[in-house]
Amino acid sequence: MIPALKPHKSVHVEESTSLSKTQRKRQMLQLQALGETLTALTEEQLNELALPELLLDAVLQAKRIHKRGALRRQLQYIGRLMREVDSEAISARLHGWRVNPLRPPCICICWSAGAHA
Repeated sequence: MIPALKPHKSVHVEESTSLSKTQRKRQMLQLQALGETLTALTEEQLNELALPELLLDAVLQAKRIHKRGALRRQLQYIGRLMREVDSEAISARLHGWRVNPLRPPCICICWSAGAHA
């Protein structure tokens, strides 16, 4: 005997708010890339961002992972955690650091350029 199916609940979603699978995947990859950017920051910079504890722990753990497969899975996990935070604010803060860095860039002297002159 086939069990009775539960009545389907109709979900009214506007076309403008529903995203295609490709669009959702693109957003997830962007969040994952943002998470990967977070792994390149120092602990001081991460603390300035005031990330949730779970996300901060995941980012710090990713910094300690060196195996490619494990790092990929950790970055996917970070991307999933990023869905719950204000990624626009984090992205804006990172952009602000790139445009207006906290410290002046190091000046490197190219010794080989002076030798050929």
